[in-house]
Amino acid sequence: MTIMKHILLQGRLDEDQAARVVAAMRAADDKLINLRIDSPGGSFAAAIQICLEIEEHPHAVFTTITRALSTAAIIGLAGDARRIDRSGLIMVHCPRRPPPEDAANVCDLVCEYTKRPPQEVMTWMVAERRFTSEDAKQFGFVDSVIDASAPVPVWLPPRTKRTPTASLRPWRQFFERLDLR
Repeated sequence: MTIMKHILLQGRLDEDQAARVVAAMRAADDKLINLRIDSPGGSFAAAIQICLEIEEHPHAVFTTITRALSTAAIIGLAGDARRIDRSGLIMVHCPRRPPPEDAANVCDLVCEYTKRPPQEVMTWMVAERRFTSEDAKQFGFVDSVIDASAPVPVWLPPRTKRTPTASLRPWRQFFERLDLR
């Protein structure tokens, strides 16, 4: 049986936070990962770096959301198995800072991960839509709702990796071209 590595993504998402999470994931190269997310979001580039690392990790990465707002929601969506606490919250919105094409990039990622139409996702983003745990499951943000505070850890069966996300391909090439990974 493969051992589980627990990594916490907590607080504002910036390049330092992304570097810490990426380093922890790389150090867990032979383990399943449970990435617990409690973040108000932050840097889009930092979120993309973590999403790319999730895709490239050799074993399944479980994302467990207690709070995933803004760009942190994208990271929650990138997991091979996505879970949310019963009292958890996800929020998507249009980026507040330029470049304006970031809104289209966020929309593309949310559409690809949730399998929802672009018009619906963009409506959510403009409205700064918040999703309760049940809403998140209904709209495809997560696979299951759990009690993340249970004293006994929830058993996580080994999962297979998802197919790499087409929307992340240009970002992977961009980061590799600039040798940022």
